[in-house]
Amino acid sequence: MQIPPKEEIRRKGRQMRNREAAKKFRERKKKQIADLEKKVCILSAQNPNAEMADLLERLDQVIKERDKLIRERPGD
Repeated sequence: MQIPPKEEIRRKGRQMRNREAAKKFRERKKKQIADLEKKVCILSAQNPNAEMADLLERLDQVIKERDKLIRERPGD
């Protein structure tokens, strides 16, 4: 059974639009993934800085506690 030329033209046009829409969708998703990966890299790079700040703060607390214990030590 042969499809009438008018129907064939509409079908091919719809098929082409669907392909283009699918291509744009894939491109958007690819960009979205790339953006998320970039954010992950940025946040991962920032995390060591936050961790370092926490460790430095903890070190400062320990030093202050040590100094306090040294000052309070009997017999000095």
